[in-house]
Amino acid sequence: MLLGQKRYSSVAVALHWAIAVLILTQIASGLYMAGLPNSSSVKFDLYQLHKSFGLSILGLTLIRLGWRLAHKPPALPSFMPGWQKLIARLTHWAFYALMLITPLA
Repeated sequence: MLLGQKRYSSVAVALHWAIAVLILTQIASGLYMAGLPNSSSVKFDLYQLHKSFGLSILGLTLIRLGWRLAHKPPALPSFMPGWQKLIARLTHWAFYALMLITPLA
């Protein structure tokens, strides 16, 4: 990404939405599986898919993190107070940490 760009690259946006869809799918499938009996073959199949999606999230997050480190993101608005910029950056990195740690849990 060039200095001074105002938008994320198309690769960053695609990774963002792919991971977001997978995370929402994980939440929905996890909630659905919780109501199924342990002996259900559907639960077993969904559990296997759930694990695969979790590993996909981990892999895509590693790619996204690599992309993020190699391509500077757009600057936060200049009118934002410094404390809000700090909170925004901390929150952003906390989400990366969660996306890396959660699939391993």
